[in-house]
Amino acid sequence: MMKRLFSALLTLAMILALVAAMGITASAKDGDVLYEVNFKGDDKYAPADFCILKGDGTLATTVSEDGKSATVTYVGTAAGRAFWGGAISGLTYGEGKNYTFSMKMAVAYTDTDGKLASGNAGVFINMPTNTEAKYLLDLGYKSLVGYYGCPNIRHVMSYGAGGKALGSLYYGDVYVTDAKYLSTVDAEGFVDIDFVVTGSNVKVFINKVYIDEYDAFNTGLLAVAPNLGLSAYLYNPNSSITIKDAVVYEGNTVTNPTYPDYYVEGASVTGYDTAKDGDLLFTADFSRKDTGFSPRFVAGNSAKFAVTTDPANKSYVKFEQDGSDAAGTYYGSIIEGLEINPTTKYTTEWKVKTGSQNSGFSFAVPTLHPLNNSFNIYGNFQTGNFATEHGSTKITNVNTPGKEYVAVSDLANDADGYASFRVEMLGYQATIYYLNTEGKWISYNVIDMTSTTKATDGTLYPHETGFQLCVGFYLHNKGLVAEYKDINVYKGLLVTDFTQEETTKEEETTKPEETTKPEETTKAPEITDAPTEATEVTDAPEQSTAPATEEGGCGGFVAGIAIIAIVGAAVVIRKKD
Repeated sequence: MMKRLFSALLTLAMILALVAAMGITASAKDGDVLYEVNFKGDDKYAPADFCILKGDGTLATTVSEDGKSATVTYVGTAAGRAFWGGAISGLTYGEGKNYTFSMKMAVAYTDTDGKLASGNAGVFINMPTNTEAKYLLDLGYKSLVGYYGCPNIRHVMSYGAGGKALGSLYYGDVYVTDAKYLSTVDAEGFVDIDFVVTGSNVKVFINKVYIDEYDAFNTGLLAVAPNLGLSAYLYNPNSSITIKDAVVYEGNTVTNPTYPDYYVEGASVTGYDTAKDGDLLFTADFSRKDTGFSPRFVAGNSAKFAVTTDPANKSYVKFEQDGSDAAGTYYGSIIEGLEINPTTKYTTEWKVKTGSQNSGFSFAVPTLHPLNNSFNIYGNFQTGNFATEHGSTKITNVNTPGKEYVAVSDLANDADGYASFRVEMLGYQATIYYLNTEGKWISYNVIDMTSTTKATDGTLYPHETGFQLCVGFYLHNKGLVAEYKDINVYKGLLVTDFTQEETTKEEETTKPEETTKPEETTKAPEITDAPTEATEVTDAPEQSTAPATEEGGCGGFVAGIAIIAIVGAAVVIRKKD
């Protein structure tokens, strides 16, 4: 008995020693303080200059006596990229790890005339595993996640040195610049900023107002920069950023946040798996933004473009260029939840009116890439001279190889001047149809998105990265106007499957039943063969009302076993006051 007791005590002692050596604490509860940032540096945080690129500047840093505040100033005459900060030891990001990183921030920048300007500054909340100087200069800074801008002038989710992140509401080259949604600074120029991290997702709140969110800590990034950290970033000379009262909490400590009036909680998309073939999955609604569909300017010079919506028809949008000069841009959004994979089947339909001017409609985009890398049909939709593109690169039309644009003489325009289009997507194969003057859907082009998927720099996106459905518009030349409406996405192939089913139903009901032939239920769809000439399809059923959809939901459960959290050496946990 004594021997077993001694053995048990020895085992317990070894476990406690291991726990102490690894800095493992008892399980933290939501609201517990994990670390208060000491800008003077301590055994957990040692901030320093790193990655000063371009320009001729240096950084001057002033830290308060108590270590709770730091002001970083970029000193120089030319713009550059300069960081100050570091990792917080013992805390990492990943699945099941939830933090709130709260702080106050102020950005100041004056141009040569002493006037307040945009303030290109940022706060980043992670650090790479490899902190060697060369690595940080060549790659490390590009893996940083956070916020960029000047809260009362413009701001955006960010990665790297001023990169604009793919958020749920804003992304690409687009800042939040609408005065209604900019943040008010206090008497000292500060705002409260909270980064709420739930697994891979990062939400940003400024003064407890929801700004945006994005899936920042994906698998690839976690392999490179999984450490929780805090860094300041500056670009302009004569600019400075002050961070103070920075605290890391366990869980989400932002209570009763405010959501801007454009944001609608939840998504406007019916799940693919819960729907039946023919069900309406999505109708574009340009009157709102939500986590399912959030149309906004994506790339280019948005200042020269205007978007007009119609309260009576929320699926209508007018997109026009001001006519001063050529300044192409994209406007639209991915559709969250409607991913394209080898077995999915979708039909996107829309109506467009452009008069005598060209326009583009985007229908699919490589996953995690903005709409300027989307697949679209572009041209004059009223005269019938258009092309299929990936980004701005023409895709050869299978029906007339070697030609960029294809003239269509039988394109129909309704009484209001709208032409009708559909895109069927069977796996990664997209077939584009137009409605002709006889009321029939005609195949215009068939493309294999995996063989034509090139980024603007010429690199290939492998099809394993996946694709998402999107709704987007493109204009380039000055003075262009395009109107779109009745934009819907259905599960299934409305042109092919539904017309064939309708035209053969009567014949099938009179055909004797074959009782000996086994039913083929496992044959995979053939999606690789493209038609070599224009295909005429019989009349599609009219979709005057959307097919009924099934609403689904799922419950949650909480495991009852407490898990000891590994948070690293000497990390302090203290209950929030």
